[in-house]
Amino acid sequence: MKKIILILLLITSLTITGCFNKNNTQKPKDENIKFPTISSQEVKEIIDNYSKYPEIDIIDLRSEEEFTEEHIPGALNIPLEYLDEITISQERQLILYDKNNENCQAAALQLRNLGYKNIKIMGGINNYPYSLE
Repeated sequence: MKKIILILLLITSLTITGCFNKNNTQKPKDENIKFPTISSQEVKEIIDNYSKYPEIDIIDLRSEEEFTEEHIPGALNIPLEYLDEITISQERQLILYDKNNENCQAAALQLRNLGYKNIKIMGGINNYPYSLE
């Protein structure tokens, strides 16, 4: 009888421990969100025909210094650390880029949490083969 009780206690504790570990290893929902991407060629088309796309803003997430050195024509500089201060209408489409695509996903998540729904990721300026300002 003591063996049965010990076995039941052991099984119960392993089950409870397993449940807690399983819940603690789940990724937060935000990490699973994948934002649509846009190619540099598509961004170039938007820039060349901006009058056809007045509802789109291209956002450069790099520092002000990097932006001043060179940036995609028509881009707005809003560094990642200042995204919570963004004043662009939530109805606009935002295209995000940074130096090499390392901050775009985090920025898109932050913007989504601020209420923006139409967000696309271009990636890194290093992969933009067209002329820069």
